Amino acid sequence: MEGGADLTVAVLCRNRPDYLREMLRSLRLASDQPFDIAIRDHSDGDICARVVVDFANENPAWNVEHLHPEPRGQRENILGAVAGCSTEFLMIINDDDLCQPSFIDLLLAPLRSSSAIGFASGNVICVDRAAQEITRMRNLRFTETRRISLTSTLERARFHIVDRLLQPFMGTIFRTEVLRGLVLPVEAATLPDLWLSRHMVDQEVDGWCSNEIVFSYRVHGESVASEAKDLAGYRWSMMQFLDDEIFAPFRDALRNTLREYERMTFLGYFVSGDRSPGTVHEILERNSSGSALKQQIMRVALKRPFSALTCRYLAMVNPRFGETRNLKRSGQETGR
Repeated sequence: MEGGADLTVAVLCRNRPDYLREMLRSLRLASDQPFDIAIRDHSDGDICARVVVDFANENPAWNVEHLHPEPRGQRENILGAVAGCSTEFLMIINDDDLCQPSFIDLLLAPLRSSSAIGFASGNVICVDRAAQEITRMRNLRFTETRRISLTSTLERARFHIVDRLLQPFMGTIFRTEVLRGLVLPVEAATLPDLWLSRHMVDQEVDGWCSNEIVFSYRVHGESVASEAKDLAGYRWSMMQFLDDEIFAPFRDALRNTLREYERMTFLGYFVSGDRSPGTVHEILERNSSGSALKQQIMRVALKRPFSALTCRYLAMVNPRFGETRNLKRSGQETGR
């Protein structure tokens, strides 16, 4: 891209023009200064093209580029965004997420102030389809605004992999050179966060965090369905980490993380309608903590005649499971 901007925002886009329109409006309010925007569009046809044209016409000071990159797939799209970036800083976001006002100005300031700072981030909230905060879903949050000195591999491993403080990495601004050499070995929608975190363990750079909410991560049926499909890739990825001596001090924590991911995935299967003995067994196997009484209560709750009531309860208390249930119903109603 040409121009004097030092930031590129790469927007990963596919078949969701309404979400894209909302994202671009929020992006416009995220800074008082123009920056480069690269719409990396994997839509079927030109379903999102009109949205991009309208936005570019309404914001002539912004350098907006609309790309139809090949090959398709989120992995190649992210790697392409890094390879194609010619500005000093890069942020990669999805079309269904939202920026909070002025957050780009907030995060760019520390990056511009010191070349030793490789990334800047802030707090993320989860929102539903209507962009309302889901208060029952909370990521770990930064409690103060400060520079983060990650001087050792051990510190970086804890920050990026064990605590996963940049999850999701959408909404974090990176110094572009820090992302060079990024490897995403698995094509799965939820795994770029994990492997970018692994990449950052090897980058000897400081970070900067804000205790302000800077970004909204939207949870809806499509994103939940993708997570359910990514279990094999997640397992494989975690096994690579468990075999890596860098993470030797954290192996118990990583095993617990994998176990919880598996449990939540199988609970998602259960809520969406798969109440087979195999799924029930997997849930019970990964919920071995607690008293024998609690284990017996769960065993009863997952089987008839209580299983349907349990599904409704899980869908009510966990927004991800509620979306999984709604997506399943929608597919049945439309004959998919």
